[in-house]
Amino acid sequence: MKPAKPPSAPAPPPASGLCCRDCGCRELRVIYMRKAPLGRVRRRRECRHCGKRTTTYESEER
Repeated sequence: MKPAKPPSAPAPPPASGLCCRDCGCRELRVIYMRKAPLGRVRRRRECRHCGKRTTTYESEER
């Protein structure tokens, strides 16, 4: 008779957040940020691995 297996730990939640579109790295640094129209914030980000840059626009949830 085999010993019973202990219950396995729940699977971790899927990863969320930003990632580089080129290399998939999740470590992006903010180069600069500015206010954008309609109360949004524009952030220019750079991947720490490959150096690819991207722009994000963020706004407050209401």
